Amino acid sequence: MYRHVEEHLSQINDLAILEEAFQYALNIVDTIVSRQLGLYEQQEKIFSYSGYFRKAKCRFDYNQEANISETDSIIKSLLLKI
Repeated sequence: MYRHVEEHLSQINDLAILEEAFQYALNIVDTIVSRQLGLYEQQEKIFSYSGYFRKAKCRFDYNQEANISETDSIIKSLLLKI
């Protein structure tokens, strides 16, 4: 969510901006989970939500879908935008 609101950090207390960021993240999670469910069904395997979200793959899938590339300086770059 922070990536979606990073250009509006001065307005971080605006509920409309936070709701939009939450909905954006929720849509991405829905997309990647639906994709995973389809893959598991094709392989005739049982999908485990808790198993998927414990793995680093869920973070990778989310970042890829949201077009995010993280670096070690993410906090510093966000602070500079305030």
